[in-house]
Amino acid sequence: MNSCLYECTIMHGRKSSKCYRFIHKTRMFYLDLDELPQLSRFSWLLGYNQTRVYNFRDQDHISSGFSSVNRNIRTYLKTQGVLSKIHRIQLLTNLRVFGYIFNPMSFYFCFDSSTMPVCVVSEIGKTLGELRYFYLGPEKKSAEGFNDHLANELDFRIQVPDERLNVTVDILGNGKQRFSSSMVGVRKPLRTATLLKLL
Repeated sequence: MNSCLYECTIMHGRKSSKCYRFIHKTRMFYLDLDELPQLSRFSWLLGYNQTRVYNFRDQDHISSGFSSVNRNIRTYLKTQGVLSKIHRIQLLTNLRVFGYIFNPMSFYFCFDSSTMPVCVVSEIGKTLGELRYFYLGPEKKSAEGFNDHLANELDFRIQVPDERLNVTVDILGNGKQRFSSSMVGVRKPLRTATLLKLL
């Protein structure tokens, strides 16, 4: 089983106009897209397009004309020129909890058959439900992970999750940092006991 959880600490800091900063505890799911149909086997709390305490719904994520998120993200990758075989895709995201979702940012980590990371797609949810996508290809990969500075707007520093999670996304304005956010976490098993603890 490749799917797991991360027990996380999220930091948001606003630096424009009035400064404001907060730190919040949460959890993130790191799901193998091929394992989605079996989510309910991992725990009775989990569901895939089902009514459960934690529920993954395809419609909450990228849409390219197909019903499954797996096909939709693979279609999107082709539009970005990814011609090599993507063997596995892991999605770092939040699930619906009791039917409600707050999911401002998700990440698709794409691996080849040798389990080497090929690319990352960032999925940013805006306030009114619109989703934006940012593709970080092989040329953005370094020993530390994936890094990109996009259109003088966003600055990504994304490590591929393993036993620990470390993601930083900053928002820029006029070349200066207006908003900074980070998410760090520790890997946890996807089990009923862990889900209950984090609930």
